[in-house]
Amino acid sequence: MTAPLPSWPTTPPAYGSVVLRAFTDEDAHLAVELGKDPYIPLIGSLPAHPTAEQALAWIRRQRDQLAEAQRFSLAIADAESNTAVGTIGLVLRDLAAGRATVGYAVSPLHRARGIATSALRVLTTFAWTIPALYRVEL
Repeated sequence: MTAPLPSWPTTPPAYGSVVLRAFTDEDAHLAVELGKDPYIPLIGSLPAHPTAEQALAWIRRQRDQLAEAQRFSLAIADAESNTAVGTIGLVLRDLAAGRATVGYAVSPLHRARGIATSALRVLTTFAWTIPALYRVEL
């Protein structure tokens, strides 16, 4: 029998200029921004140059993953404006082996500002609250 997984905090955790929170429909702009990157659509489910409908569907899939608690898929938001500037996820499918995987992407419009570093710090701090976890892979 495995221990229950922790829930994402009700008060979204923050560090520096970022806060990690659940996605909202208003974050569809982020999917459009990420879809313009030549690499991001190659490694996930986001189509290249998504339509507004595809962008919203992608955002909703991310939100649904958070509810499943096998993958924490979160928006990286600017702590001041709450605008989504990236995405980060903690995948727990190998938790029985003590491992989790982290993936992230920052909008091309918001890179080179330390956003990914701050988001990784917040997410790994949360990850270490999971008792069965002893390794986080990037």
